[in-house]
Amino acid sequence: MEIQIILLASITLQLAAALLALRLARQFRQRAWVLITIAVSLMVLRRLFSLSHTFDSPIDAYFWIAELVGLGLSVFFLWGIASIGPLLHVLRQTRGELEQHVAARTSELIRANLALQAEIAERTRIEEELRIKSENLEDTNVALKVLLKQVEEGRKEFEAQILANIRELVLPYINKLKTRLSSPQDISTLEVVESNLNQIASSFLRNLKLSYHKLTPREIEIAALVQEGKSVKEIAELLNVTTRTVEFYRNSLREKLGLKNQKTNLRSHLLTLQ
Repeated sequence: MEIQIILLASITLQLAAALLALRLARQFRQRAWVLITIAVSLMVLRRLFSLSHTFDSPIDAYFWIAELVGLGLSVFFLWGIASIGPLLHVLRQTRGELEQHVAARTSELIRANLALQAEIAERTRIEEELRIKSENLEDTNVALKVLLKQVEEGRKEFEAQILANIRELVLPYINKLKTRLSSPQDISTLEVVESNLNQIASSFLRNLKLSYHKLTPREIEIAALVQEGKSVKEIAELLNVTTRTVEFYRNSLREKLGLKNQKTNLRSHLLTLQ
């Protein structure tokens, strides 16, 4: 009778293990649990066969030992399946959370990638605009250089034309006046007029005014006479002023031209402005 109780206990435990394995197979849809369910079911059939054999055959010690071991294994088997179930549930939940995290992270990466692509496209557009503007600016600079060159050439041509007109239309009459004048002072005055007419079309006065725009008209006048090589006395006679006044303007010129406390000759410096 005891052996039948052991077999019934083993069959009960194995049936419970088979049902638990079947439930796990349905939940997780894994082939391994289906195979375990089939294996446990076969074990149940084996125990039923052994149970029926106990009613018409003698029971020896080996049979007792085998069934006791089988009972222990059934207990262990049921305990293993029952323990694995919650672990599988936790694993399934963890896997779901991990998949959600991966999906969220993937979505973030996609958004970041799209933003980066948009930023790269915007930067490329700005660089292209800057390149076009740079090319346009270079073209404009070239055009301005050509225009300035043309203006400079036109200015030089205009100055040359004025100088030619002065020499052809004015200076001949001044030379005739020189031959008719007898006073040395009048002749010197006429020479100053001739020199000033020449300087009107020259670059000396223009360069002087551009470089030193703070010069007064009288300083410019004296600078022109100094540049011609006139002495202090000659300048004073031509302008009808004292030599002291001429010296004052010479010193003012040296200061404004940056020659104060220097050994540079005033006329030599003025000659460099031609």
